[in-house]
Amino acid sequence: MSLTFEHVTLGQRVLFGTGKAPENLAAEVERFGAQKVMVIASEFEAAIAREVSAGIDVALDYD
Repeated sequence: MSLTFEHVTLGQRVLFGTGKAPENLAAEVERFGAQKVMVIASEFEAAIAREVSAGIDVALDYD
């Protein structure tokens, strides 16, 4: 069973979906028309952040 939904509140938008993080992130970057994206993750989570952001042009990875 795949669960997918969207939650929008003031100042934030959260997209949920099993295995959808890379796709959702790329869609949000495109939606905003972002030119430079900075990815911030702890050293422990840096490998996961790189995997999730592989589909976008990252200007800076910061851990």
